[in-house]
Amino acid sequence: MGAAALPLLAACAGGRGEPAPAARTVPPGTTISYLGSHNQAEGQLVGGQMQAFEQKAPGVKVEVSYLTADYMTKLRTLLASGTPPDLFRTGGTPWAQLANQGAMAEIDSRIKRDRFDLSDLIDAAVAQYTWRGKQLGLGSNVGYTLLYYNPEAFRQAGVPLPGDDWATPWTWDQFNDAMRRVTTRQGSGEPDRFGFTALDAYMRLLVTNGATLTDEAETRTLYDTPEAIDTWQWIDDLLRGLNVAQNPLTYREQPSDRTFIQGKAAAWVGSTADGATRFVGQKDLTWDVAPTPRGPRLKSDRWIFGGGSAWWIAAGSPHPDAAWEFLKYMESPEVGQNLALGGFAPIRFSVLNSPAWLRSDQPPKSKRLLVDGLKKLLPFPKLTTWDAYSAAIDAEVQSLWKGERRAREVAERIRAATDPILAEHQRNLKAGR
Repeated sequence: MGAAALPLLAACAGGRGEPAPAARTVPPGTTISYLGSHNQAEGQLVGGQMQAFEQKAPGVKVEVSYLTADYMTKLRTLLASGTPPDLFRTGGTPWAQLANQGAMAEIDSRIKRDRFDLSDLIDAAVAQYTWRGKQLGLGSNVGYTLLYYNPEAFRQAGVPLPGDDWATPWTWDQFNDAMRRVTTRQGSGEPDRFGFTALDAYMRLLVTNGATLTDEAETRTLYDTPEAIDTWQWIDDLLRGLNVAQNPLTYREQPSDRTFIQGKAAAWVGSTADGATRFVGQKDLTWDVAPTPRGPRLKSDRWIFGGGSAWWIAAGSPHPDAAWEFLKYMESPEVGQNLALGGFAPIRFSVLNSPAWLRSDQPPKSKRLLVDGLKKLLPFPKLTTWDAYSAAIDAEVQSLWKGERRAREVAERIRAATDPILAEHQRNLKAGR
C-alpha cells in the first residue's frame, strides 16, 4: 500500500463519459462508517458495492451497519451524541427535520470543486434533497408507485391483465371489478386469496384521485378534501363493501408483501425502490407490474407518489473528504448498473434506459412502465415534523381498519389532528430546529 494517500476513482465523477477531474485523495488506513436502512435484499446489493469500493481503494475500510427496526431512533441518537456515521441513508420523507437541525454537510462546494457532473442524475435524485438553497444529499434510488400483480391469479379467474400505458391505466371501477373476480373465498365467504393487499400504503392510493398531503405552503392538510374523502371511501369499500382486501390489522402476523409472495393476494402496491428487490429473488413467484388505477377526480398529470431515498454526509463526520469520495463512488454509473441488475431503482438516466434496468430475463414484461412512470412522479413533502405528522394520520386511519368510523369522519379527524403539526413545522422553519 505504501504510505502515500490513495487517489479514489476519478472516473466516477463524469456523468456522460466526459473526462473527470483528478480525484481527491484519502489516506490509507481510513475507516468510513456507513449506517443504512435496507431490507435484506437491498443490503446484499449495497454491501457488495461497498466491498468493491474497498478493493478499488486498498487501505480504505468501509464499516457497514444496517438496521431495519428503529433506524431513525438509532440515527438521531448517534447524531445527538456527536458520534455520527460518516455516511448515512434516509427515506425521502423523514430527513427534513435533520436538515433543519444542521445534521447534514452541504455538498455544493464539493460538487463545484470536483466538477462532479449531475447532468445524468434523474431530477428527483438531486432536486428533492436541497434545503434552504443548499444541496445536502443525493439520491440512492428513485422510487415511484407501481401496482404489482400475479398474472397467474388473473388468468385463473379469466380476468384480462392490466395495461402497461400510464396514459390509459385502469379506472377505479375496472380495478374494483378485477379485484372482485380474482378474490377466492372460503365457504364462509371470507377471502382465502385476497384481490389486493397493502391498504396501509394509503398515501400511494390517495394521489391516484388527486388528493395530496398538504397545500403548497405546507400550512394545511388536504386529506379532508372531496378528492381525499372519495379515496378514503374507496379504500373502505375495498376492505368492507367488496371485501377483497387484506385488513392492515392483520399485517403484524402476515405482512402484505409476504401475502403477495405466498400467493394469498393477487395484487400489491409498492415502490420500484423496494418492490423489485423484494420480488426478483422469489423464484417461485410469478409477477408483473402495471400503472396504479386512476380515480375519477384526478386532474393533474403527476399522480404517482414516490421519490426514493438519499445518501448524506453527516455534518460531524470525522472523515468528510473520504465520505465524499465514497458518496461519489456510490453515485457512479458503475455502481448504478450493478445495483439496477438486482432491482435497485436507478438514479441515473443512463442506467434507467440501460439493459441493467430494462432486463429481458425478469419482470416486468413491459419495460416502458419503468421509464415512463418517472414523468408522473409527485415528490414527497419536506416536513420537519414528518414523524409526528404521519403517525397522527396513521392513528386516525386505525379506526377505519377497525370499522369504528367511516371515511368522512376519518378525513375530518385527520385534518384536526395534523394541522397543528403543520403549524409546528412552520415554527421549526423559522427557528431552524
